[in-house]
Amino acid sequence: METYRVLLADPDAEAREQARITLTDAGERVVAEVTTLSELQAEFDQHRPEAVLLSTTLLPLSQELRDHLYSTALVILRDNEINEEIRNRIAESAAFATLTKPFTADDAIAELALAVSRNNDLMSCHNDLQNCHSELDKVQTRLADRIVIEKAKGLLIQHLSLSEPEAFKQIHFSARKANRTMRNVAEEIIAGYADNITIQ
Repeated sequence: METYRVLLADPDAEAREQARITLTDAGERVVAEVTTLSELQAEFDQHRPEAVLLSTTLLPLSQELRDHLYSTALVILRDNEINEEIRNRIAESAAFATLTKPFTADDAIAELALAVSRNNDLMSCHNDLQNCHSELDKVQTRLADRIVIEKAKGLLIQHLSLSEPEAFKQIHFSARKANRTMRNVAEEIIAGYADNITIQ
């Protein structure tokens, strides 16, 4: 059975102690306990837990803190009876699971595993999306480079009566000789013809 490093956030000392005992019985490791959101941020940075168990009494979370906790599995500790306001705060917290106080060791094992799994899925999707954005940026840059180079080649073909391979070679060798990119040379060629300067 996989276990997790847990940060426990609850201002109620009795509820916090009961939660710690139950989590320990479930095989989980409570790495820190806090009573306020400011303590939560500090202890989170120090311990980097895999899951944060947060009492509804500490909701709502600021957007800054939600962003700060983004990389961990957030589980909300709720009372058995809650009103609509608390339900809305839980929904806005973007938690991955909830535990009703007092919870059992089996409840803790199940909900922590669910929350961590959901968080891992989200982080995987986030990383995939970042990689896609990175690849898209590279493709767009290459496309933009090619457009500029093709325009410069067209100008050389038109004004110097070069063939397409000859125009490409002129840009390529000029770039190598000056230790510059082909796009830089192509932009200079385009600017030169725009100013009616013949580039030899």
